[in-house]
Amino acid sequence: MKRVAVFGSSGSVGSYTLDILRNNRDKFELHSITGNSNIKKLAEQAIEFNAKNVGIASKNKYNELKALLAPHSVNILADHDAAMLLAQEKYDIAIMAISGSDAIKPLDALLGNSKIIGLANKESIVCTGNMLVDKAKTLGSKIIPVDSEHSAIFQLFDIHNAALVNRVILTASGGPFYNKSIDFIKSATFEQALAHPTWKMGAKISVDSATMMNKGLELIEAKNLFNLRPEQLDILIHPQSIVHSFVEYHDGALLAQFGHPDMKMPISYALGYPERIKIDYRKIIASDLTNMTFLEPEFEKFPLLGLAKKTLKETTGSCIALNTLNELVVNEFLEKKISFIEIINKILKFMDKITISKITSLSDVLDSIQDIKIQFNKLNR
Repeated sequence: MKRVAVFGSSGSVGSYTLDILRNNRDKFELHSITGNSNIKKLAEQAIEFNAKNVGIASKNKYNELKALLAPHSVNILADHDAAMLLAQEKYDIAIMAISGSDAIKPLDALLGNSKIIGLANKESIVCTGNMLVDKAKTLGSKIIPVDSEHSAIFQLFDIHNAALVNRVILTASGGPFYNKSIDFIKSATFEQALAHPTWKMGAKISVDSATMMNKGLELIEAKNLFNLRPEQLDILIHPQSIVHSFVEYHDGALLAQFGHPDMKMPISYALGYPERIKIDYRKIIASDLTNMTFLEPEFEKFPLLGLAKKTLKETTGSCIALNTLNELVVNEFLEKKISFIEIINKILKFMDKITISKITSLSDVLDSIQDIKIQFNKLNR
């Protein structure tokens, strides 16, 4: 019986993870879960799986959560650092599905404490460069990406022949606007930006897919996870989302991982590694393969993708600035303070004005994130 923790259990990735655990109760024991604001769902999960620990980021939610869990013996942590504190316990598998840069500190704490870390958070790797990846190797934790594209690369990437990899191609659905005009994008509504045509995801990542910043951040993540050079990375728009990535070796072999868009596949791969867990899935049939299309990305239409490709070649500090600006501006959009096109315009404008810090440690990363937030507030007056 493997001891499991799910950080961000009330979100979409966390919920999919619990679906898999629900069908494999003989293999896994859910020990710890954390959430942000969905107290009712968190309590329901804790009760169903008899979780030992529940962490919530807000102290103000403690009494409410305690009341919901009153008849049950559950240790409740209600603090901004609740996830980091629970990450210091020992686990066989931890799924890191906290969104944004808030995942950095608990992910760091998990290293050495969890044998397997199923990583569903790109921002932590974008912002820390090789720091956490290298630390995981030193402390004996195995990071297995849960993003469909990076999971595909992980499955295709022969670590013993890493020097023989010529190119890695990430596929992108293109989001809701890949086949729309620039004029359409300029006037896109809130609802249109969140209406992803292929994947059912959270609001923030849906917006990132609409701007294609998500794919740009994934390029940076792939570079750091797999120790690649910027020139080894490429993107193809693939609206059907059946091929999740390609790995090309220097003998010309181009390997691909296929599967209908379903987050349970990469999550189950991380949970079962190095074995594979049997799950219900939709089989690929001939018509799926005959209707596949692949297109070059249009950087004029999606300038944030071009900005991310440029940043890919720069310092870790530049990557932190790009990620932090994106989080702040997308949050403004989700609060309906700005329009969709203003996301793009603000990031392009502010990126040139941000002072980039030199990064040599994890504390530098965290300090830089806070500094960029201060700079953003000044620029945003």
